[in-house]
Amino acid sequence: MCLVRQSGAATSSSDNGEQFTVVVSNSDGSVTSSAAILTVNASIPPLQVTSSQLPGGTAGSAYSATLSASGGTSPYSWSVSSGTLPTGLSLSSSGTLSGTPTVAGAFPFTVAVKDAASASASASLSINVVSLPPLQITSSQLPSGTVDSAYSTTLSASGGTAPYSWSVSGGTLPTGLSLSSTGALSGTPTVAGAFPFTVAVKDAASASASASLSINVVTAAPPTVSISSPANGATVSGSTTVSGLASDGLAITSVQVSVDGGAFSNASGTSSWSFSLNTNSLSNGSHTLSAKVNDSAGNSATSPLVNFSVNNASTASDCTLFASPSGSSSNSGTSPSSPKSFSSAAAASAPGSRRLPPRRYLFPFLLLLPAH
Repeated sequence: MCLVRQSGAATSSSDNGEQFTVVVSNSDGSVTSSAAILTVNASIPPLQVTSSQLPGGTAGSAYSATLSASGGTSPYSWSVSSGTLPTGLSLSSSGTLSGTPTVAGAFPFTVAVKDAASASASASLSINVVSLPPLQITSSQLPSGTVDSAYSTTLSASGGTAPYSWSVSGGTLPTGLSLSSTGALSGTPTVAGAFPFTVAVKDAASASASASLSINVVTAAPPTVSISSPANGATVSGSTTVSGLASDGLAITSVQVSVDGGAFSNASGTSSWSFSLNTNSLSNGSHTLSAKVNDSAGNSATSPLVNFSVNNASTASDCTLFASPSGSSSNSGTSPSSPKSFSSAAAASAPGSRRLPPRRYLFPFLLLLPAH
């Protein structure tokens, strides 16, 4: 079998639209098909620039946009054929517009694109660049500081081109404070007073601005502490709660309590504090209490002494209670002549105490007493 082009049918140098026949042959002979027309669609769309409107830019801010085209044979190669790009921008051969524009205004220009088959196209474009707001310091009133108390605030600015760089251009910061290049004012002031100074800020494009500021540093209120319970002259027994109030212009780190001028022990809380006191560890009679407050700067203050009395039942006199069937619960039961009832003696006894009948009942009950 063979393919035969019919002569005289072609109208161009290509095979598009030509007539062909098919001839099949063997030992017995051959046969030819009817003529057929072969059509090949080899048309390529024309090359054209499809970018029409580019985004605007801002002077001092990074810019990026990519041009686009269609048709022709890729890859494409781009260039600026006339006009001027915004100052600071450039066009790569791949069609990327990038850079940081430095001048505001409207910038019309013409781009040309060429494909792999050397076909070319062009388009008129434009980029509008606007100006940044002018650089200015927006901080106007700074918070006050306190002697021996940590201070921190951050200066602020607007406009210009970030990042900003800060410095002190005049005057003096409060003793103990410093200004970082990022605008952070921090430290611990050590001297009270008013401190006026001037700060300067510079942006990435070397624009600058300045402002006059001031920080007022005050002395903290001194620490105070008082005991509100027990009241001066009160009588207490058993476990009791000592409580009071404390104040300080600085942070309170602890409140402590001392009994009879002894070592201070930590209480719970700060501005409102409490301390658990077991008076069974104290002798009956007069005692004193004092409280001390401590703050973050190492300052302390001590309260006035509070006098109080302890009156706990003596285990020495009450360890033996006399009881009888006819005893009176209104009596103390501490002698055979004034016994309590059995039930009241049992209720009033403490660990380690003994309950004895009066002498007239003593012998019959001796065998019933447990050993101590």
